[in-house]
Amino acid sequence: MSTCVGLVGVVLGMIAMNKLIGRRWHLMLGSLACGICQLIMAVAWSVSSTARSTGNILVAFLAIFFFFYNGGVGAASYPVATELVSSRLRAWTVGTATALGYILAWLASFCTPYFINPMDLNWV
Repeated sequence: MSTCVGLVGVVLGMIAMNKLIGRRWHLMLGSLACGICQLIMAVAWSVSSTARSTGNILVAFLAIFFFFYNGGVGAASYPVATELVSSRLRAWTVGTATALGYILAWLASFCTPYFINPMDLNWV
């Protein structure tokens, strides 16, 4: 489900970025929508973390988050990143930033199970 929602977001995001609004506004609006989705999920979890309706809210807003991330932030970040640097440094800068992003994504996915299980980090 999340992959299909993300794919629809990318297709609509590319059309919106090309025909309706510019790259920078598209990136900013996509980031704002992602932040609002995360805020709604945090509020729902804080109100009632064990209710079935909270799980439904989390799944729904996670799908909406994927839509806006893939269509907004994911589709616009590389074009905006290539505008920021000179053409002489563009390949090195974007390549280094992409590599660093992949390393940090691996680090986050590696450490997440330790943060979820409080006994692994002795948080008690």
